[in-house]
Parts: sequence; C-alpha cells; structure tokens
Amino acid sequence: MGIRAGHLSDSSVIAHRLADVRSVIVASPDYLKAHRTPQQPDDLLGHNCLHYTYSRDPKEWVFSGLEGEIAVKTRGTLRINNSEALCKALMDGLGIGRLPTFVASSHIQSGQLVRLLPEYALPEQALYAIFPERSHVPAKVRAFTDHLVDRLGGDIASWDKLQS
Repeated sequence: MGIRAGHLSDSSVIAHRLADVRSVIVASPDYLKAHRTPQQPDDLLGHNCLHYTYSRDPKEWVFSGLEGEIAVKTRGTLRINNSEALCKALMDGLGIGRLPTFVASSHIQSGQLVRLLPEYALPEQALYAIFPERSHVPAKVRAFTDHLVDRLGGDIASWDKLQS
C-alpha cells in the first residue's frame, strides 16, 4: 500500500480516494506588512512567489473566480522541494506561496500565515491509498484504509475543518 496525493498517472494501480486536497495562497503577517496585499491574482506578479518544485505547475498558478479561469505565471527567488520547508520559508516572511491546506491550515488558524485571495479557488486534487492489485489486499490493509477514510475523509477533510 502506498499513499499518493495529486493526479495518478499510473493506471495499473488500484486507487482508493481518501480525501480531497485543496491548496491556498498564503503569506506571513510580516511579509504583508512590508508589501501590498494582493487583491486579485494578477497582483501576484509584483510579489516574490515561492514555488514548490514537485508541483505539476510550479510557476503557473491557475485560479477560478467569477470571471472564469485566470493563469498567473509567478516569479520568485526560491524553489523548494519540501512543503514543510516551503511553509517555514513563508512563515519567515520570504514571500507568498501556494500550500496544501493539510500543511497550511493549522498555521492559518494560529495566525502565523494569512490566507490570500480566498474568493479565488485553486485546482483541487485528492489523496489516495494505492494498491498493486485489488484481489489480494490483506484484511489489515483494508482496515487501515477504512480507518484513514474515517479519520481524514468525509465531506470535508479533517485539516479543512480548521478553516471552517
């Protein structure tokens, strides 16, 4: 069994959806004190945007709003391949970034990060339990998968309940 987030490209595995994965745009209060708070996606062009390198689209952030889809080719001084390290850099005031809510929610709730552009949605993904085949899944693996669905899933993922 494996746990994967995002879009699954390997169609030979069996996937069981555990929870939705949403992303948000965030910055620290200190960064926002020193820089103008973006009001619309295009305002990000005037900011230092920090990028997660393993993202499918690390430098182009796509938003959905009342006016439809908006793609912004962001620029910045830092690219990081670890979401926790990216979160730390954002909390340290180095720029604006896109984080999954399972990383950002507790920091937004504590006030260490501020959610930006909340009226614009970013593309959603999912968290999956993956298996090499369906017919030989051991009972304990099935039980663990059910536990993960109960703990993480539902209509609203547990980490997104912090923002509600």
